[in-house]
Amino acid sequence: LKLHLKGKKIVSHEGELLKVWSDQLTPDPVVAAKVELYKQKVAPEIGGVVGWASVRLVRDYRAESLLGAFVADVMRTASGADAGITNAGGLRADLPQGPITKGNVLDALPFMNTVVICEMTGAQIREVLEQGFTLERGMIQVSGLRARYDMSRPSGKRLVDLVIGGRPAEDGRVYRVATNSFLAQGGDLYQTFLQTKQSETGKLISMVVMEYLEKQQEVGAPEMSRLIPVTSPPAKQD
Repeated sequence: LKLHLKGKKIVSHEGELLKVWSDQLTPDPVVAAKVELYKQKVAPEIGGVVGWASVRLVRDYRAESLLGAFVADVMRTASGADAGITNAGGLRADLPQGPITKGNVLDALPFMNTVVICEMTGAQIREVLEQGFTLERGMIQVSGLRARYDMSRPSGKRLVDLVIGGRPAEDGRVYRVATNSFLAQGGDLYQTFLQTKQSETGKLISMVVMEYLEKQQEVGAPEMSRLIPVTSPPAKQD
């Protein structure tokens, strides 16, 4: 796949998403003028600054990301759950470094998804992680847990070990997991959620994130290395 932009050729591998830093490109003046007109009309609703970020919270479809970790953290913290899980495909724009407006949050989280609390066994959480490690719908984004995985293993057997709340996960133990209503309904192939007992909070994730930013005022990069890729040692030769 070849794309041409302002005389520069950008080449991406077939089947992969191309990261475009749209805020670093010079906008078309005619389009920019039309956009500005509508920005002024909706400014009272989406223009207010709700917080500040010391770093750009970027998303990544095929790996854990700063934005994915941040959103999962907010859902977990706001609900008091043991863990937070969200899908990479639900994150549609980065949150910028510096002031963050309501519009920025709505760009990142444009869907009308709400926070849902699911009662999940350790075994069910493992199933969700294994689904994420297939990358069929992008990498799952998490909070409150740490998982090591090996992509050289067969699909469905890539999870190496799992820690929840600082302790090894117990397959039979029930954990409270905060997720979005899209996943709770089995979206992005995550059918495991349909087997869980669920409590709908009725709170839009975008609003929960705005409220969190307003309370914290400034946020930084969340702690990473929640999803840790490892490689199996080579087989011993006789």
